[in-house]
This record gives sequence, C-alpha cells and structure tokens, in this order.
Amino acid sequence: MSVNFDFNFWTMLLFIMNFSLALFVSISNRSKAANDELKTMKNDLQTDIKQSKDSITRRIEQHSERLSRIESDIENAIGVEDMKAIHRRVDEVLANSKMMEGQLSVIADNLKDIHNIMLSGGLHHGR
Repeated sequence: MSVNFDFNFWTMLLFIMNFSLALFVSISNRSKAANDELKTMKNDLQTDIKQSKDSITRRIEQHSERLSRIESDIENAIGVEDMKAIHRRVDEVLANSKMMEGQLSVIADNLKDIHNIMLSGGLHHGR
C-alpha cells in the first residue's frame, strides 16, 4: 500500500487559501462575539447607571424636602428669649401663688378662731 503525496502547486494553494479562510472566519467570529458581548455589557451598564442616577436623584429630593421641614421647624421653634419670657411668667405665677397661700393661711387661722369662739359660747360683752 502506497500513499501518494502528489501535491502540486494548485492543491497547495487551495489548501492554504481554505486554511486562511477558516482562520479568518474563526478570528472574525470570535471578534464579533466579543464585540457583541461588550455592547451588551455596555448597554446593561448604562441601564444600571441610569437607574442608580434616578434612585439617587429621588433620594436627594426626599432629603431636600426633609431638610426643608426640619429647617422650618427650627425657625418656628421656641427660642431662648421665648423660654426666658415663659420662665419669668412662671416665676410671677409662683410668687402670686405663694402670696395667696399666705393670705389663705391667715384666713384659715381667723376662721378657726371664729369657730372656736362660736363653739365656746360666743363673745361675752360684759354680762
């Protein structure tokens, strides 16, 4: 059995051309697949960035509204001068109640004396 390796120029040329074409198609398919994957990743990344940006914008707006409410509450809150005025008024009420307590104590003592006099038979005016 003999193997005939009779290659001529045209056979060799066709072999090299077929091999080159197969190599070119393989490389270009690989490159196209890589480019398609990169485009898909780029689109996914752009979508994620847009969603993140929208989420961050929404949170910033919520924080801005919250901060505005807090600032408004702080501006309308009771200040030091208001607290001083309230404290002065409470001191006045306390002083007035102490004065009334003293007066009521004197009135109570007088009523006890009157009650004791009436129970003992009243006042004796020279009889």
